[in-house]
Amino acid sequence: MSFYYSAIKFFKKKIRPYLSRKWIDRIKPLLFYLKALIDIPIVTLKVYFLRPKGLVLLCCDSPSPIGGTELQVHLIAAHLKKWGFRPLVVTMGRLHPKATSPFFQRLKQDGIVHLHLGNIGLAKQWFFEKYKSFIFSKLQANICHCFNPKSTFLIHAAKEAGLKIIYSETGLPSKDSWWQPIESHIHQIPFVIAISMRSLTQLQSEYDYRGAATVLRSLIYPPEPHVRARPSVARELHIVYFGRLYANKGIYILLHAFHTLLSFFPHAHLTFMGEGPEREELEREMLAGQINQVVFLPFKTDDDFYRCISQFDVMCLPSFAEGTPCSILEAMSIGLAVVATNVGGIPELIEHEVSGLLIPPHDKAALVGALTRLALNPSLRAQMADNGLKRYKKDFAPEHQLSLLRSIYCEKLC
Repeated sequence: MSFYYSAIKFFKKKIRPYLSRKWIDRIKPLLFYLKALIDIPIVTLKVYFLRPKGLVLLCCDSPSPIGGTELQVHLIAAHLKKWGFRPLVVTMGRLHPKATSPFFQRLKQDGIVHLHLGNIGLAKQWFFEKYKSFIFSKLQANICHCFNPKSTFLIHAAKEAGLKIIYSETGLPSKDSWWQPIESHIHQIPFVIAISMRSLTQLQSEYDYRGAATVLRSLIYPPEPHVRARPSVARELHIVYFGRLYANKGIYILLHAFHTLLSFFPHAHLTFMGEGPEREELEREMLAGQINQVVFLPFKTDDDFYRCISQFDVMCLPSFAEGTPCSILEAMSIGLAVVATNVGGIPELIEHEVSGLLIPPHDKAALVGALTRLALNPSLRAQMADNGLKRYKKDFAPEHQLSLLRSIYCEKLC
């Protein structure tokens, strides 16, 4: 496999600069299918010799080190194992190195078997479709649970192999390229789990989905009982953003809003916790704008994560689009005040002026205004944090979601 990646690296560095766009577009599909062919003997050996049999297949595409979808896949797999099921996590596409990926480390720690299909999972041609169906039939599974719009290739294979199919909609159905692959297949899926009521409503009204469906909120790792956000201090504001560093998360707007905030509150601090493709550009923009008191931290896991975010006053998520963000539930679970945009399923989690402040997306002035209010009024921060914690315990605690999830799997396996 290292030979393949070395060849790709050589191609990008030594050959690609001398090729026209036309030739690059011709060569890329050949490399893609070359990798798919290389993956076939590897996957076949794993299926026949490692025997990763799974009663339930949990499928996701190109997993990142750890994000909302990966978090859900791991937690669901871990609880399925506790309940006596046999979960098998199936991934496809580009694979983050296992040695540095919290997602794969957690699967390994919990003894959850993982099978990576590589480019086979994304390949569409007749031969690859038949091969995927063949592999799925050998895994002795009953259910295929997919978590990604690009999983349509696996959904087709699961259908050919006679598996029952569940699809989890982890975002908001839209006409963009991300959701497009599943659009033509959604009516063939017998059961859909939506991440929010808005997601389910949009699926039924705009895409005329008439199959069985339910809403299942995001699961999160429960914090330690003693972890609670720190006491607030007047005119001092410690802001945290945690999650993947993507432009559509509104991270640049947050950075510039914080720059404006510093002129009124020179003791304020902003921390970005996470990794992503925008990390370097965000740091460059911070240095170019001479924006002080901004810190970047890597991903934290489990108890370290909750202890770390408990040191802040406000969690900020100025995203342009969301499903039901795990980060907001994590903030609510330890009593941390939240400022977020009123997009996707966020208004179903945060009640404006009660458990947090909601602002329009792309609105820097509104973000500065919301943060200013919380900086000037620590008692308001504390009240919103308490309300958020009560709401989390009442409506979003893991036991409520897990009870529903277990009933879904028991029903499908009966």
